[in-house]
Amino acid sequence: MGAAIGIRITGPHGPGRPSTKTTGIAPVSSTTPSPDSNLAEGIHPDLAPLIATHDTEEAKISGTISAKVRLHPNLLAQLDAAFLRHHWLVESTGVGELLDRHCRSSNRGRKKQGLDGALYYALQLTAVFTTGQATVEQMYVIAHSLPLDTRVKFGIVVYENKKKVRELTRKQLYTMTEGLGKNLSYTTDCLTNAERSLPDEDQKALLRERQAERHAVVNAIVTRLLTGTHLIDVEHGTYAIDDTSIWAWSKAPGGTRHQEGGQDRPLADEDNTQTPPHDASAHEPNAQAAPVLTAAEEEAARRNPASWLCPDAAWGGKTAKSGAQVGIYGYKAHVIVNTNDPARKAPLPVLIQALELTPANADIVDVSLRLVDQIRERAPFVRLVGDRHYGYKRYDRWAMELWRRRVHQVLDLRVDKPGAMDQYGSKVIDGRPHCPGMAPHLEALTPSDDPTEQVEFRNQVAYREKFALRMVKGPLASPTKTAAGEDDPKVGVTRWQCPAVAGTVGCPLRQGTVALARQVGTPVVPNPPQAEAGEQLPACCTQQTIQIEAGTPMKYLQEDYWGSEQWELAYALRSAVEAVFGNIKNRGTEDVRRGFVQVVGLPLVTLAVVAAAACYNIRILEKHGRESGEQFNSPLMNHPLEGEIIESLVLRGDDVFEHLERTAA
Repeated sequence: MGAAIGIRITGPHGPGRPSTKTTGIAPVSSTTPSPDSNLAEGIHPDLAPLIATHDTEEAKISGTISAKVRLHPNLLAQLDAAFLRHHWLVESTGVGELLDRHCRSSNRGRKKQGLDGALYYALQLTAVFTTGQATVEQMYVIAHSLPLDTRVKFGIVVYENKKKVRELTRKQLYTMTEGLGKNLSYTTDCLTNAERSLPDEDQKALLRERQAERHAVVNAIVTRLLTGTHLIDVEHGTYAIDDTSIWAWSKAPGGTRHQEGGQDRPLADEDNTQTPPHDASAHEPNAQAAPVLTAAEEEAARRNPASWLCPDAAWGGKTAKSGAQVGIYGYKAHVIVNTNDPARKAPLPVLIQALELTPANADIVDVSLRLVDQIRERAPFVRLVGDRHYGYKRYDRWAMELWRRRVHQVLDLRVDKPGAMDQYGSKVIDGRPHCPGMAPHLEALTPSDDPTEQVEFRNQVAYREKFALRMVKGPLASPTKTAAGEDDPKVGVTRWQCPAVAGTVGCPLRQGTVALARQVGTPVVPNPPQAEAGEQLPACCTQQTIQIEAGTPMKYLQEDYWGSEQWELAYALRSAVEAVFGNIKNRGTEDVRRGFVQVVGLPLVTLAVVAAAACYNIRILEKHGRESGEQFNSPLMNHPLEGEIIESLVLRGDDVFEHLERTAA
């Protein structure tokens, strides 16, 4: 047998591990198989005689597996349990029904019996869970490796009078894959021949409408599947966001690497208009000019893309572990995960809350805001932790959009961050207005990798924070207007109070504050502004408060003072999303890397990646239950009651390789 099966086994139940099953999935026993049986678990007595009727093709698939299963009697029970919970997830969330509506490659003839959307996707989920591959071949092998009564129950094999009359074929799986790819594609031409005879403007309008509908279907599949795995409520409202590269299965067409435009990771602040746009070809010594296509050639390529070429993959940038910018041909998975509890009250499992795939060169803003909105519809959303990639977007595209949604941003700043900017006499530094009389050496503070220098940096940040104006009114939109779906004209507008009035420093311009500062040991403003002849003191030094309008100087404003201990604790939560990427791409887990899925087109790749995300969520919930003792009353937690902890068992031909237990760090 050429295909590889990687079976992940978990158990036994630790302290507090749920030991009963809920309705929807029957309990699975762990009876050791007899030498004459090809099934380790769950054989219905009435079906046992049918084992001898397997034909040669099925024997090739299941015979070798069953021989190896005897080495670990609980193996097939785990495979069966995984399939059952995945089928329950797909069916209960309505994902199977959505796939059923869009699975036929042609409306001609009658639908082939024995395969529906729920079964198809349950097989793909189980293939990802057990083998780390979302390929049709692995789905087929999984289908024919299940216990006989499960195959009969779900129509994978049909017997009449103890004779097999029908079984699931590879062709059925390939045909459904082709149909889903064709009917869910939302980036290529999806017009009928009759519609292509319409005027160009009508064609474009119809195409946009149909693509939007299909995109909505794919997003609905993703949202429903992931939501079905969210067995824990995230009440603290803190999330982390990032994107990760997914290499395309197809090769990149020649000459596309150096095409202009679409670079998704800018090298500088978008609000810094003096910085030229990033051009990847400028840094490539062997760069070639992008091929110029005529309008007719572009139209032909759009309508009939090459079968081997992914219509949605593109060259984009990614940050390597060394920090260098490298190219990636394929897609970006944009992901939001919940973080651990910022108050550290209790450990929480970090789950993938929202996900969407785009071409690798797509801009991150719109897709990220869509993910934020998806979560806001079902859970509290207070703050979003992201890297510099997000903070360097133009202020009206990112910061303002988060504030409209009443979401605080948590982000880091780069060494080349903007300098001090004047606002009503105050110095806006790192998103906060400061006293104009503050010492100049405190304006440009940067962290360091050197431990000694980093300690000095933290001390200087703590000292500088005393000179920051106190926030009286934050940038978030009014909760009343947000709840009503109305636009708040005051979003992004902030109000600030002089630090001397707030009591954090003393200033000669504020009567009595210097004596008080010396009494309590707070700093005194070293260089208070002096009014020139015919001029007035800055407004921040004479008024009780000043109002700063929304604009570029305030784009880095955060709930916690940048560089402070509170900010470091909040920003450290961003590691949650990076840990998820490392976990889900590990060879011992879902193994999401090139070759994980061997199809082209965003819809099919999305189905595979979200299947991996759902498997990750289930696996992390299982680990959390074992470690915390928390019980989940859900059919997703349906492991057999007994069995060794063998989290990966690979069957390849006649060889058996036991891999180290997977860890969900």
